Amino acid sequence: MLKFKYIFILTLLISCIDLFAQKTIVSGKIIDGETHEAIPYANISFQHSLVGTISEMDGSYFLSTLNATDTLLITSVGYEVVKKYIKKGIKQQFDIKLFPKSINLAEVVIKPGENPAFRILREIDAHKKRNNPERFQSYQYKAYTKLRLDLNNIDKNFKDQRILKDFSFVFNYMDSS
Repeated sequence: MLKFKYIFILTLLISCIDLFAQKTIVSGKIIDGETHEAIPYANISFQHSLVGTISEMDGSYFLSTLNATDTLLITSVGYEVVKKYIKKGIKQQFDIKLFPKSINLAEVVIKPGENPAFRILREIDAHKKRNNPERFQSYQYKAYTKLRLDLNNIDKNFKDQRILKDFSFVFNYMDSS
């Protein structure tokens, strides 16, 4: 019976830990420091933690944790990284401004050389005999042929020529443009 009491007390204490834990809650809005417009989908996380979120379309965010942390990390593509120091265990609200950052890319030099397609064509030619369909006992394929004929400004005399008599259906289904 004494063992049962200890287990009961231990279970009660473990379930009450959440009541005594200090919860850090951070909320606010992420905005552009120059245009003062909301920045959607900015990454907000507690530094050195797996707890994070992204800002909404209007730039708002809400984040909470039970873990001990003192720094909020805000990142977004094209903006400088911002670290905001926070107080542990209390609810806080921050409107954070992100400023655009410029990136200088190194020069790219493209030198002429052999077209990579030529290597592929040489390989095709080298294996032409091995891949010849006539070497196989059976093979099949589907062939599709399309003929497009453009005739513009055709007069009646041209259509009535005897050589074109068998192709009169073509003139009946011509697109008019």
